[in-house]
Amino acid sequence: MKFPKRRSATPAKPGRWSIFKRLRPRVPRYFREAFSELKKVTWPGRREAWKMTLAVFIFSFVFALVVVAADFGLEIVAKELFL
Repeated sequence: MKFPKRRSATPAKPGRWSIFKRLRPRVPRYFREAFSELKKVTWPGRREAWKMTLAVFIFSFVFALVVVAADFGLEIVAKELFL
């Protein structure tokens, strides 16, 4: 007479480090592919980089002025309505 195999009450958990073992081969490949993509990038020259930086600063300053104006206007409206 054969008896069935005895099973434990709790299923076996995968090892704590099993995820790292699965990711280990993928990590070096990721860095190799990232560096190969960086080699394909055409970087802007110094003059073009300064132009883009200046454009970002100007846009940020104008946007900040718009936000301050909207905040000031909404504050006046809120004071008139609620106070």
